[in-house]
Amino acid sequence: MNNGAWKPEEEDYVLQNYKTKTPEEMADHLCSFPNNIPKSATAVQLYMHRNRIAISTVKRNLIIELLTLKFIDPKYFTPNKDFYKAVKITAPRWWDLYFGRSMATDEEYLAIAIHFKVSLQEAFESRQLTIFDTAKND
Repeated sequence: MNNGAWKPEEEDYVLQNYKTKTPEEMADHLCSFPNNIPKSATAVQLYMHRNRIAISTVKRNLIIELLTLKFIDPKYFTPNKDFYKAVKITAPRWWDLYFGRSMATDEEYLAIAIHFKVSLQEAFESRQLTIFDTAKND
């Protein structure tokens, strides 16, 4: 069931609050917007999924950093079967890595870096670059 297109103010609200609120809380708040068709928690989750908005559970998402290094914006990359075969990971595993639900192993990180033709030095620097910055923040 399509409850209508997302309005810019609804999109802005989700982008500003996805790190601090659950989809249920955001859906409840979106119902209070004037002249708004109510959105369910599932609608919020689907919107976040379509727009690659995810709550990361890892401290540092190395895959996003690698994609940013190669493509500037990670959303520019859309994997296909050839990519999965080349890096020897499955689609569900890729999306777990992309959304930060799990940390990439050294082998996965290396395979992805090689596939994107990122030099090993760049990949290593990207991986190590903020190690001292995070130590200062802790």
